[in-house]
Amino acid sequence: MARVLAISERTVDDVSRSSYIASMNEKRARAKASNASFWVFEHISEENRFVEFFEGDSESNVRELISTSASVSLWRALEEV
Repeated sequence: MARVLAISERTVDDVSRSSYIASMNEKRARAKASNASFWVFEHISEENRFVEFFEGDSESNVRELISTSASVSLWRALEEV
């Protein structure tokens, strides 16, 4: 089964941080409902700099989950290497 990963990086200001963090539960729930996964990481030394990952079983599955306002890179898993 092919797997697709969407990666987006964003920086939020201090005022927006709380609402951004709160939105993570909604993104995680949307991913789970679509049989996909969602992860978010914050940069260790640059507070408010985040990278988000959506991972699903097809490009269309992942495209339905990603924000069109963010700059997103799509990657596909190599099945055999």
